Amino acid sequence: MNKIIFLILLIPSSAFGLSSRVLPVSYDEYTYNSAGGADYTSLALFEADTDIDLVAAMKGKVLTCASGVHDDSVTLSGATTNASYFRVIRAASKAKGTPTSGVRFVKIITVDNYLFYIGETYDSVQDIALKLTSTNGSMAYAFCTAANYVSFIGCTAYDGYTSGTAVGFRIAAVNPAYLINCLALNIDGNILSAGVMVGDNSGTNQNIYIYNSTVVGCNHIGVYMTSQTGYTTTTYLKNSIIQSNGTNLYTNGAGTEIWSQTTNATSGVTFAADGYHLDSTDTVAINNGTDLSADDVFAFDDDIDRGIRSDWDIGCDEFGSEAARRRIFMVQ
Repeated sequence: MNKIIFLILLIPSSAFGLSSRVLPVSYDEYTYNSAGGADYTSLALFEADTDIDLVAAMKGKVLTCASGVHDDSVTLSGATTNASYFRVIRAASKAKGTPTSGVRFVKIITVDNYLFYIGETYDSVQDIALKLTSTNGSMAYAFCTAANYVSFIGCTAYDGYTSGTAVGFRIAAVNPAYLINCLALNIDGNILSAGVMVGDNSGTNQNIYIYNSTVVGCNHIGVYMTSQTGYTTTTYLKNSIIQSNGTNLYTNGAGTEIWSQTTNATSGVTFAADGYHLDSTDTVAINNGTDLSADDVFAFDDDIDRGIRSDWDIGCDEFGSEAARRRIFMVQ
């Protein structure tokens, strides 16, 4: 008698498609948890120890963070990097940062500060959640870069408040930088506060790519773009939700600002109770995005939760995606 056996296997999303979570071609991995029991108990120690010529060593450096709420910040600057060997700070596979769980860096500042500042090319921050609060009117920036080809992947800046300026993502790179599957949620502050701020001070053209990201609930500006006299800043918005902000898209520069937009949404998206996952009743974002799995600038097919995109929704969340996929094999 033939028997039919059903095997249900849990397969990580990395086994499918093209992950947005870029990694060096070869790297050393270290662990972080401010409660102890890991290689590093501070981001600054990791930065100092790995501030070397990674290209000559032919090794990238990856810091994998354990779940928890951490009072810490870092500036990555000074290492020699390239497209093959660079530094990464990321959440562990089951510790993705959200406003309520996973890897969360929460810091109260009293002077102008950046929580995660990336000052060297090609570095990447992945699946980290940041909340930065000022109590005295300081300028508070959560994620920031002035370096080329830096990527923020699956990151969340949330509930940032200051009586001064609060910015979730500050992009001042002079060449491409990337926000992929990112979330800016409820960023509050004075009239210059924004979920994302794009603009550079070096006197050059600038190209920034914001793909499948969600910027919602920011009391003043969703995405703020500026430019320098005689130069052009272009922000490429693809599959992104910029909705329910004081002003969704805002420009205020001395040069030229260009919005290059593909299948974005600025109204009508219906969210679940957490304010950024898509609700099953949504008709604006679900299945209405553009397939970016073969994009000529940054190709990927996962979402903020590391689930696989199939019909391509707009925003950081792909409705119904899972971080683990089930396959059923029938064996006779």
